[in-house]
Amino acid sequence: ISYDWHPHEHCSFVESANDGKVELKEKESVGTLKAFTQVTLLGDADRAEHSQMLYPRHAVQDTWGGECHKDLVVKDEDMSVYKGKKANIDSYSAFFDNCKANDTGLTKQLEDAGVTDVYCCGLVFDICVKSSALHGAEMGFRVSVIEDACKPLNESEVLPTKKVLNEAGVRVLSSAQATEEVKQLAAAGNIALADFIHQVASHKHAAILHRAESLSSHCPAP
Repeated sequence: ISYDWHPHEHCSFVESANDGKVELKEKESVGTLKAFTQVTLLGDADRAEHSQMLYPRHAVQDTWGGECHKDLVVKDEDMSVYKGKKANIDSYSAFFDNCKANDTGLTKQLEDAGVTDVYCCGLVFDICVKSSALHGAEMGFRVSVIEDACKPLNESEVLPTKKVLNEAGVRVLSSAQATEEVKQLAAAGNIALADFIHQVASHKHAAILHRAESLSSHCPAP
């Protein structure tokens, strides 16, 4: 489970930007910025200058907004990561922040547990789920997205998101398909290394595709 876990004053919050708490290139717009506006965060010692979408304040640390939905079954043994913890860097992906300057530790958790297959779902399909899936593919996991367990921010972005995922070799499945596939994988036992390498070879373009995305979790090259 990945949690957005933002400080109260976070660089992705339109409220923080309008209060002058975020160093922006668009200084003349401070105080009048609207949610879902794209701005430019000035570079600092921690990361380079890069684009950032502004959102309403959400998922603040130690508040109800940072909690899982009450109907989600969360077990003690479930892996968890907290992302977006630093005030000056957003994190769409469950693997890295948006500048890929900080690792959440998820890759190591999965590798230590011997995980080969990752199934992504949640909120939102066209931003965080997409970014997590692409990073998972980039890190060498066999990745799928469970579409009916996701919700997009923008319905208009569903088909473009599927296109990018497909080009990266990430499959988009239904929950029924994913459930059946997991059963088959469990019954088959360990996969031969050569077979696994062949199956994840289609992920080789994941990083390039991710960098090209307008809401990417890769900081644009200077």
